[in-house]
Amino acid sequence: MRHIDAGQLLHEYFAICWFTGALADVGHNHVEQNYADYTNMLSTEISSTPQLFSIALAAGHKAGQRYARLASRMRRHDNEESAEVFDLLVADEQTYQDKISEWAALEDMQIDADAIPGEWDDPNVETDYDVQARNPFRCSAYKALAYAVHNTERAFLFYTYVTADSSDAEVCQYARVLAREELSRAAALRNRRRKAWHAQTEKITTSRIDSRVINSVADLLAVTICIEQYLGRLFRLAESKFTELEGLAGSTRQSLAESEKALRDGEPPGAGVMEALKKVGTWRDAMLSETRDASAALRRLSTDCDRCFAFYNSVVKTAEDEAVMLMAQQQSALAAQRITELLAITQKII
Repeated sequence: MRHIDAGQLLHEYFAICWFTGALADVGHNHVEQNYADYTNMLSTEISSTPQLFSIALAAGHKAGQRYARLASRMRRHDNEESAEVFDLLVADEQTYQDKISEWAALEDMQIDADAIPGEWDDPNVETDYDVQARNPFRCSAYKALAYAVHNTERAFLFYTYVTADSSDAEVCQYARVLAREELSRAAALRNRRRKAWHAQTEKITTSRIDSRVINSVADLLAVTICIEQYLGRLFRLAESKFTELEGLAGSTRQSLAESEKALRDGEPPGAGVMEALKKVGTWRDAMLSETRDASAALRRLSTDCDRCFAFYNSVVKTAEDEAVMLMAQQQSALAAQRITELLAITQKII
């Protein structure tokens, strides 16, 4: 019966994921991999309800501490948007702890502090968005909420496995309730995450260039110059505080000079791409006017270098001219290298 109950919980999980779009966001295989890996997190053989409630309180407390530390880190590096999201997550965890404590009091349950497992700090189930959420130069409201969703999924899976593994009927009953509570929390967080995603994408819609307007090497060079001019100005502002960026900034300026020379020596770009660049130029000027300090410039670099990589990859896929495709592959490789170096630098800074 316990295994049937756990299966029902997992079925509910997939149903909610499908309804809220979670499977579209992270992929069905990713969720299944979490199931496979989650048993490495900590023992699910819970022998008593006080032990189960101790773990629930410990999870909420440690999650709240983790979010509070991340809020402080975000503020130290002037990422107020993400800090405010983590503040709200701290409040959510406190509300959750209060509910668990009230429930335990109503049941006249004595919490056993020794039952709290130390392994909770190291779940051994990490994703790329977990890493990005902890980096104040890469984190956004969306990434902070994605991180929280993943943490809630971990908790749901833990209680589901307790339902399956425990030999105590009362523990199984309470674990099912806790699992459904985590389902509800995860659904609420996904809704907030989706709103954050839409708000984030609305800001950059006007800066997108359809890769299908790139019909020649000159077209691609014109876009590359626009990109590198923009990145160069961000690097100039960011390296005024973060001297670690000097090498990467210098290589970007060198790449810009080479692109400008190649365009001068070749054919002019087409009218279609020049019209698209007018729209991008308006967006670029607006973004630069809003980026007033080095920390903001470094955050924008981290985000926009990713977008550059995505653009060049899209050109590789849509290019009909082999020379355009080869150049896009080269630019994609340069963008990937820039992202890798930038991530390493930001990790050192924090």
